[in-house]
Amino acid sequence: MYRVQKTEAVRLFKYVKSVDISFNPFDASSTSARELWRRLSSPRLVRSNPNAQLNIKTLTDKTAVPAVDMKFVDGSEMKFDDISNTDVAALLSEMHMGAAKIDNVWAMEGKDLDDDS
Repeated sequence: MYRVQKTEAVRLFKYVKSVDISFNPFDASSTSARELWRRLSSPRLVRSNPNAQLNIKTLTDKTAVPAVDMKFVDGSEMKFDDISNTDVAALLSEMHMGAAKIDNVWAMEGKDLDDDS
């Protein structure tokens, strides 16, 4: 699992463009989805990237599984179709790895998040 310090997590969140979380709030298998929503709604992350969209879709279908779709500033995307048995730390780890990959590529290309290009 890819772990980062809180300050690095806040910096890497700047590479996130949007996160779509869908789940049935009354289903016990949605615990990771609810916890991910809670963590991504933290004031520290929101302040670091006010342009990031956190979209929540509550499902009423009892057979629906919780899912997450993450989009990054470079246009890349990560989809998790069924997170009912996924630990929230693993989801955050994947998000941080995706953001770190973009950070490394952009650093080698001389790009910066503040560039308009």
